[in-house]
Amino acid sequence: MEKNLTIIQQLLKPLNITIESINDISNIEIDRDELLSNFVQEQYDKIIPNCKELYNSARLTSLHGNKYDKQKFSSFNLLRQILKCNSYILVPKIICLGYSTKNGQKLIKRSYIIKHIQQPDFNK
Repeated sequence: MEKNLTIIQQLLKPLNITIESINDISNIEIDRDELLSNFVQEQYDKIIPNCKELYNSARLTSLHGNKYDKQKFSSFNLLRQILKCNSYILVPKIICLGYSTKNGQKLIKRSYIIKHIQQPDFNK
């Protein structure tokens, strides 16, 4: 569990989010534009070798070598898949900022909230 926490801390560090324990990540809000930035993508590329040591790359497509060809948002997928392996999910949140005065188009801000999911008990 110690290594899982270290990987999650490394994934959240480029987003300026610091956590001390795995329980601290519940209800953290992550801005979508920040998550998809080039800086975050470059930092995640440096973290991937550490992720491959701990997680099975056959299961996590974001660790594959051809992820840029197959995935549109590889940094988002990496964070989502690592969190899901640790019983957390990214829940989308969309906030309406009003309408554009130029063309009347709706202005929105997209973000994600990290939520804990309960694992089903198969022993019953």
